[in-house]
Amino acid sequence: MTPGHQRTIFIVWKTAALVAAILMLFAASCGKKGPPTPPKTLSPAPAVDLALVQQDGGLLLTWHLPEGWQADYARPAGFIVERALTPKELDCQGCPVRFEQAAQVDFQEGRSRIDVWRFTDALRPDMVQRYRVISLGEKGAKSRPSETKTFDPESDSGS
Repeated sequence: MTPGHQRTIFIVWKTAALVAAILMLFAASCGKKGPPTPPKTLSPAPAVDLALVQQDGGLLLTWHLPEGWQADYARPAGFIVERALTPKELDCQGCPVRFEQAAQVDFQEGRSRIDVWRFTDALRPDMVQRYRVISLGEKGAKSRPSETKTFDPESDSGS
């Protein structure tokens, strides 16, 4: 075998090894193009059945989780209670309101034996008070806001 033949055989083997390495890289890839997507996570169970009542000179807001929530939702770590305060004379039907966080209620500490959560707030006789609740997940996920409950001192009942 001449040195020219040896060189040709070496180049062929080197090229074949390179092609084999490239094919192995393609075989190891998943085939899906694009950035990786995080695994789907369940959103926390939303608060439902809000009730707002005047009690002992204050307001008591209570809520539940939907029936059978364990099948469709993750367990909430806690709840954000949001409140909007509007002076009585400026309140109008359909006007936008701005909610702000009034409190954060822990899942266990705010819970009663019958799976009702509660928040107590001061009564402000010159204000219309609106409340809604957002559930918080373990990793920062949030549920959609609950329905809004309103206390109007003129009507003297929560709605």
